[in-house]
Amino acid sequence: MDVVRKHPLARQESIVTRRLRASGILLESRRGWLLKTDDEAVWVLDHEHEQDFAANLRVIVEGQIFGLDRLRVDWIGPQEKVC
Repeated sequence: MDVVRKHPLARQESIVTRRLRASGILLESRRGWLLKTDDEAVWVLDHEHEQDFAANLRVIVEGQIFGLDRLRVDWIGPQEKVC
Protein backbone atom coordinates (compact mmCIF):
# COMPACT_ATOMS: atom_id res chain seq x y z
CA MET A 1 0.00 0.00 0.00
CA ASP A 2 1.40 3.39 -0.97
CA VAL A 3 1.43 6.12 1.64
CA VAL A 4 0.24 9.48 0.45
CA ARG A 5 1.29 12.42 2.59
CA LYS A 6 -0.61 15.67 2.46
CA HIS A 7 2.37 17.46 4.02
CA PRO A 8 5.97 16.55 3.37
CA LEU A 9 7.96 15.36 6.37
CA ALA A 10 9.59 18.23 8.14
CA ARG A 11 13.33 18.31 7.73
CA GLN A 12 15.00 17.99 11.08
CA GLU A 13 17.86 20.38 11.46
CA SER A 14 20.57 19.75 13.96
CA ILE A 15 21.74 22.90 15.63
CA VAL A 16 25.05 22.42 17.35
CA THR A 17 25.74 25.04 19.98
CA ARG A 18 29.25 25.67 21.10
CA ARG A 19 29.35 26.26 24.83
CA LEU A 20 32.13 27.84 26.81
CA ARG A 21 33.02 28.08 30.48
CA ALA A 22 35.84 30.53 30.99
CA SER A 23 37.40 32.51 33.78
CA GLY A 24 39.22 35.79 33.65
CA ILE A 25 39.07 39.49 34.40
CA LEU A 26 35.85 41.42 33.77
CA LEU A 27 36.46 44.67 31.90
CA GLU A 28 34.12 47.48 30.92
CA SER A 29 34.38 49.05 27.47
CA ARG A 30 32.35 51.16 25.06
CA ARG A 31 31.07 47.88 23.60
CA GLY A 32 29.85 46.69 26.98
CA TRP A 33 31.35 44.12 29.30
CA LEU A 34 34.37 42.09 28.19
CA LEU A 35 36.03 39.00 29.59
CA LYS A 36 39.81 38.82 29.24
CA THR A 37 40.96 35.27 29.91
CA ASP A 38 44.33 34.18 31.26
CA ASP A 39 45.44 33.20 27.74
CA GLU A 40 44.74 36.79 26.54
CA ALA A 41 41.51 35.91 24.66
CA VAL A 42 38.88 38.66 24.81
CA TRP A 43 35.15 37.87 24.71
CA VAL A 44 32.36 40.42 24.31
CA LEU A 45 29.65 39.44 26.80
CA ASP A 46 26.04 39.55 25.66
CA HIS A 47 23.88 39.28 28.76
CA GLU A 48 20.53 40.36 30.14
CA HIS A 49 21.45 40.08 33.81
CA GLU A 50 20.48 43.01 36.01
CA GLN A 51 23.36 42.16 38.30
CA ASP A 52 25.84 44.90 39.12
CA PHE A 53 29.36 44.08 38.05
CA ALA A 54 32.63 45.61 39.12
CA ALA A 55 35.41 46.13 36.61
CA ASN A 56 38.63 44.20 37.19
CA LEU A 57 36.80 41.45 39.08
CA ARG A 58 37.84 37.82 38.49
CA VAL A 59 34.78 35.94 37.27
CA ILE A 60 33.63 32.65 35.76
CA VAL A 61 31.32 32.94 32.76
CA GLU A 62 29.25 30.22 31.09
CA GLY A 63 27.40 30.64 27.83
CA GLN A 64 27.03 30.02 24.12
CA ILE A 65 29.58 31.20 21.59
CA PHE A 66 28.22 33.12 18.63
CA GLY A 67 30.10 35.11 16.08
CA LEU A 68 33.85 35.41 16.34
CA ASP A 69 34.23 36.95 19.77
CA ARG A 70 30.80 37.06 21.43
CA LEU A 71 29.49 35.00 24.31
CA ARG A 72 25.76 34.87 25.08
CA VAL A 73 25.96 34.60 28.87
CA ASP A 74 23.84 32.04 30.73
CA TRP A 75 25.61 32.48 34.06
CA ILE A 76 28.26 34.73 35.53
CA GLY A 77 29.70 34.78 39.02
CA PRO A 78 32.78 35.68 41.02
CA GLN A 79 35.68 33.26 40.91
CA GLU A 80 36.48 32.01 44.38
CA LYS A 81 40.10 31.81 45.35
CA VAL A 82 41.46 28.32 46.01
CA CYS A 83 43.91 28.14 48.91
